[in-house]
Amino acid sequence: MNILRRGRLSAEPDEDITQFTSSMEADISLFEADIELDRAHVVMLREQDIISAGDCTVILSGLEKIKKDGISALDASYEDVHIALEAQLIEMVGEETGGRMHSARSRNDEVATCIRLSLREE
Repeated sequence: MNILRRGRLSAEPDEDITQFTSSMEADISLFEADIELDRAHVVMLREQDIISAGDCTVILSGLEKIKKDGISALDASYEDVHIALEAQLIEMVGEETGGRMHSARSRNDEVATCIRLSLREE
C-alpha cells in the first residue's frame, strides 16, 4: 500500500481512482529537482541537529543511488514522483531512517519548490 495511504485505508483504492489522483506522468520531469531539494533539506536537517550524522550520510547515499539508477516504480500507485522517490528511499534504507527525510517540511512547499527549480532549468 502507498506510504501516504497506509494506516488510513484497509484496502487498495479502485484503479480508476488511482489513475485519477496520480500525477506521476506529469511529475517525472521534476525528478532531478526533487533529488536536489531532498539533498539540500537533509543537509539542513543535519546542520540544525534534527537528524544524526549517520542518518544524514545514509539518506544522502540513498538519494545519490536513486539519482544514478532512477526511480524503480513509476506507476500510478504512487500519487506523484515525490512519494515514489520517498518510498524507494525508505525501501533502501528503512522507514526509521528514510522517514526522517521529510521532517520539518511541508509537502506543498516541497512540490512548489521542485516546480520552481525545474522551471529554472528550462
